[in-house]
Amino acid sequence: MNPEQYKKLYGHYPSPELMAAWESGPQATKSFDNPVREAIHAAVDPFTTRRVMGSQDASEDASALGGVRPGMASLLDPKLYVSGIGDVISKLSSETDDPGLLDWGMAALDAGPLAWTKALKPALQSFRANMPNLLEFGSRSRAFQPPAESIGETLSNVARHTPPGGFPEQKVSFYSGHPVATIAAMGEGLFRGTKDFVKQLYSLSDSHRWRTKGVSKQKADGIRQYIDGTDELLSNPKSWVASKSGGRKLSTAARKQQSKLEKTVAGDLNTMVKLAEREGLEMSPSVRMWNDIHWGESRHINSDSLGAQLRDLKVSANATPTRNSDLIADMMNGSWKTEGHDYVLATQKPRKSAGSATSTSDAQMTPAYVAIAKAYHSGARTVAEFKEAFKSLDWKPSYGNIKEGSDGSVLFSYSPERKSDLFKGGFNTVAEITPNGRTTFWISDEFDLGKGPIKKAMELGMKHRLLTVMDPKTIRTPNIGAQTKGLHESIKKATKVTDKVPVKQQELDAMKGLLDDTEIPARYKARFLATRFGAPTVAVGSMAPDRKKRFK
Repeated sequence: MNPEQYKKLYGHYPSPELMAAWESGPQATKSFDNPVREAIHAAVDPFTTRRVMGSQDASEDASALGGVRPGMASLLDPKLYVSGIGDVISKLSSETDDPGLLDWGMAALDAGPLAWTKALKPALQSFRANMPNLLEFGSRSRAFQPPAESIGETLSNVARHTPPGGFPEQKVSFYSGHPVATIAAMGEGLFRGTKDFVKQLYSLSDSHRWRTKGVSKQKADGIRQYIDGTDELLSNPKSWVASKSGGRKLSTAARKQQSKLEKTVAGDLNTMVKLAEREGLEMSPSVRMWNDIHWGESRHINSDSLGAQLRDLKVSANATPTRNSDLIADMMNGSWKTEGHDYVLATQKPRKSAGSATSTSDAQMTPAYVAIAKAYHSGARTVAEFKEAFKSLDWKPSYGNIKEGSDGSVLFSYSPERKSDLFKGGFNTVAEITPNGRTTFWISDEFDLGKGPIKKAMELGMKHRLLTVMDPKTIRTPNIGAQTKGLHESIKKATKVTDKVPVKQQELDAMKGLLDDTEIPARYKARFLATRFGAPTVAVGSMAPDRKKRFK
């Protein structure tokens, strides 16, 4: 700072003592043998505590600053709040000085909020966006023969003799119910997601797509896998068999493979749009296009107003609107521990394509509901009668709350075993059984990332909780007679065979819009190279010892 700059800032020229300090101080005698160090030092010097705070004499006239002394005025300088970092970089680049413990401590205090807002928070958002939705993998490892239900079984598997030709491949799934398999699937998914996160970080095209569209590398690769996998499947003659009408149709194996491709990409992209809502990020037009196909308008609500929102949902044709919406809301909030909390409520549209919104079928095709239907047709109409009827079954149904409604209905809360929608994974069902033999399925799911400590770590910094619901589905409570003893086992394993509608053109257009590359501006390229490669190189160079470092 020269005298003219000082006058412009403080309204008067510096004192003779301050001028003498400037002329004789260490800053006036510094010399550099390393031009890189000199450049770094010159660039950082305005952000150091010495330059921000100044060396003002407290006795100087403060009237020009509205009564605030110069030293106090510096507290209003935004550079003060990064000055600790400036001190460390300045001393690291200096040929005569090194940062002390206090310097590093002040830099850490400055770096905390700065790193959170500018680096850590966006990095976490990118990291979460690259996590795979389908947590399962195939393994021939002896540890998963089959995926063990306990650590003891896993250790027993490890000690097994390897058969000729090796062990067969086993599916290791997060939702298998096997603790060891669950942990292994989560770990494998974390590894894949971390790998995609790092690749995106150092890929110009992937980084630009994420920055401009909010589409991560993992989601973009998932779309490509769907398109390429579908093309390969449909062009393979082995995928087709003769139909009864004399034409051609997809074989059972091909239909299963196609269904998995559709479910996977739909789960990934529905996760993408709801992650953006939880993060509080504005959706790009491309992301919004997919969201509008599969989701209704999201609302910020309190748990107390959930009942009113449920009353606005569209009921099935010829179905009578429920009188128990507030009770159903209480059961939903209880299941997800959202009582007394604010959250975003999102309504999933009923669609048959892209493997999504199939949860109402899952709610029906599960042992818990088989038990409920059998009990109803055996004469059960109250909570006590249903519980008594369950005792006569050859299996114990798994359910949570049972409540009696205001109109003679009985409401059951349970989690279906089949999970066809890969966006939701596990979800909650409230089955409302009316006295006239109707069942209404109320579906809800809190969109979260794991459980316990993993959930807290993965959701760090997210703005909102998010609860998803679907329009209720009403059916006639099926009569499952005595001849169907043990039917729960069949339903447990069943895959509902339907003429599923394939991915529609609007969904395919949305996918292509998410993939479309836009021209990357030269400014973005320069910034990308500087932040990914330039800054780390300069930082390492500034800390390198100088051969001619002088000591005073």
